[in-house]
Amino acid sequence: MRIKKTIILNVLFVVSVFGFAITGFSYYQNNVSDFVDVNLDSKVLNESRKVFIRLPNNYDKTKAHPLFIKTDGNFNLANWDKALKALNPESIFNEAILVVVHNQFFTDTRNRDLVPPYARKDVNTNPRPNNETTPEILVKLICF
Repeated sequence: MRIKKTIILNVLFVVSVFGFAITGFSYYQNNVSDFVDVNLDSKVLNESRKVFIRLPNNYDKTKAHPLFIKTDGNFNLANWDKALKALNPESIFNEAILVVVHNQFFTDTRNRDLVPPYARKDVNTNPRPNNETTPEILVKLICF
């Protein structure tokens, strides 16, 4: 009986370690980007938000650039970058600065910030599957 208890405790420990590892990896993926990451503190929201900034390859701080500000940016920042790069090289979008406002991790800020209060009960707040946020689809949204 003592051996079974030890085995069960060991299995629970291993499962817990894997669970924490997966949670940590998910947190890292949603809070770190290959772009410029900035933390902004909001007194109105009483919270800190991460903002990702993608500068164009030809960025020149003395020149005006188009600006995209995108909310709900946790999951498809890299796809938006690819979408902007996939457009015609002479397009104004290739010179754009992309600013993506991050949702809070482990809280329901996505629902709070993006869905009108009267509609919240019927809204799917889960991120779209990767096949619905491909650069090809996002290019169509940009050109809409």
